[in-house]
Amino acid sequence: MKSYIFSLIIFILITHPINSQTDTLYYRFESGQLKEVIPLYQNVREGIALFYNEAGVLLHEISYKNGRVEGLVKNYNEKGYLQELFSIEDGKRNGPTSFFDSVGVYIGDKDYDFGRLVIPSEVEQSLEPSIVKEDTEVKSTPKESTIKPSAITTKKQSSTISIIPADNNDDNLEDDPAYFLSVEVLPQPIGGYEKIQERVNYPELARKKKIQGTVKIKAFIDRYGDVEKTEIVEGIGYGCDEAAEITVYYTRFSPGIIRGKAVKVQMIIPVEFKLN
Repeated sequence: MKSYIFSLIIFILITHPINSQTDTLYYRFESGQLKEVIPLYQNVREGIALFYNEAGVLLHEISYKNGRVEGLVKNYNEKGYLQELFSIEDGKRNGPTSFFDSVGVYIGDKDYDFGRLVIPSEVEQSLEPSIVKEDTEVKSTPKESTIKPSAITTKKQSSTISIIPADNNDDNLEDDPAYFLSVEVLPQPIGGYEKIQERVNYPELARKKKIQGTVKIKAFIDRYGDVEKTEIVEGIGYGCDEAAEITVYYTRFSPGIIRGKAVKVQMIIPVEFKLN
């Protein structure tokens, strides 16, 4: 009898293998409309979760790390326009929070230091009327601070590469679809490069094999500081390459700057794997 039960269990495992590594949960409204998409790794939330309203409009994109909200968060309004974009580190809002008007046009940033709003020592006393008007539409914007106006408008998708343009192109920098290879101020990960090292998962197989080294990831960073895409330039294998790539992809950066204007930048991000 015991041998029969054991054989039956083996048969079930062979014909119906259990994937405890990755999975995705889908939740729906009573109408059948998709409500939530939750990615899992080893039965714990890991990756970008999506949340929709009953009309099918995306309301939230939330990054999870080991079951906790960690990384980029995007909030949209009921019409699907981006309203707020920020990063969570150690359970708290940290770095710049970007605000957008009712149709998704960028307004400006406010800085947070691990949950606390950073108020500039010199608060701007005058704002352009259009900016003031849009600021009233951002419900979650703290009243005690001022949104800095910006000429940045909308994102444009492109993988064009360029070097620093000639001086006569200053007026077009923010509309330039190119990813610059050389800029005056390089993008910096929010919280520093050590935050990338803290967040990266050291694959168990790599630990067992005592694999160490540096993975180099090419990141295409837009003028908002978001990583639009990544490429593995140099890897060490055993899952380290993919772990480094996903960590860089979900990292938010300060924007690259040319002559005081935010631009798109292409740069190499090193991620080190070193056993303790």
